Parts: sequence; C-alpha cells; structure tokens
Amino acid sequence: MGLDVAFSLVTLIITNAISPVTSHLSDLFLSSLRFSPTKLGIQLFLFFATSRAIACAIRDTEWIDRQKDALDGLDVIAVFIFAWKACRAM
Repeated sequence: MGLDVAFSLVTLIITNAISPVTSHLSDLFLSSLRFSPTKLGIQLFLFFATSRAIACAIRDTEWIDRQKDALDGLDVIAVFIFAWKACRAM
C-alpha cells in the first residue's frame, strides 16, 4: 500500500525539521555547540528543497527504472557530502 514508505519519509522530514530547534535547546543547557543551529536548519532546508526540485524534474518512471543503480550511488554520495559539510564545523 505504500504507507510504510510514506511514514518513513514523514518521520525523516519531521526529525530533520526539529533538529535545529533541539540544537538551540541543547545549546542553552550545554553551551558547548561548535556549530550554528540556524546554519544547520538552513542546510537541511536547502537539502530537502533541492531534493524536491530534482524529484519534480525527473518524474519519468521509466527513466528512473533504467538509471536506478546510478541514482542509488548518487544518493549515497549526496548524503555523504551533506554529512561531511554538517560535521565539518564540529
């Protein structure tokens, strides 16, 4: 039915959306953050906005089926680059 995939996606987006808020809260109590929670929020927003734009641009499912292996590799590289940039300031 696809509900499992939708639930996973909604959970991912919600947890990423509240992570800058929780970062601000932990900064209040710990005062040891080495990165800006606002910058983290902006990076997460840009990551999801870019993903959404790309998804809207390539809606052709036949093309996606033909390019599945390449897209899986690009997905892993994109997440690695995001994690590297997010952790670079730490």
